Amino acid sequence: MMRNVRKNKDLGIYGLAAQWYDRNSRKSRLAEMKGYADEVAKHVTEGAHILEVAPGPGYLSIELAKRGFHVTAVDISPDFVEIAQRNAKCFCKLYGRKCISLAFGKSPF
Repeated sequence: MMRNVRKNKDLGIYGLAAQWYDRNSRKSRLAEMKGYADEVAKHVTEGAHILEVAPGPGYLSIELAKRGFHVTAVDISPDFVEIAQRNAKCFCKLYGRKCISLAFGKSPF
């Protein structure tokens, strides 16, 4: 029987695990995310509104925002939202919510 079953059964990464992931994946993931952002830019209208779900530390959201896209990112983990906000400075809008409860009203998504 599994001993480490998550109580809330969500897939969020929290606390020290989120900090560890940001610290230890940054170098390798930044180059990868730049490539993904280049690929998105080929297929999406310049200045488009983009919603990223589960951005983690925000690497892709940041790269997309640097290319002039209007990025909104949503993550279930408040720890990753805080880390992404710190990484992004003021590039993106970041929200900490479960995606099932998103309500953006007249949003462009």
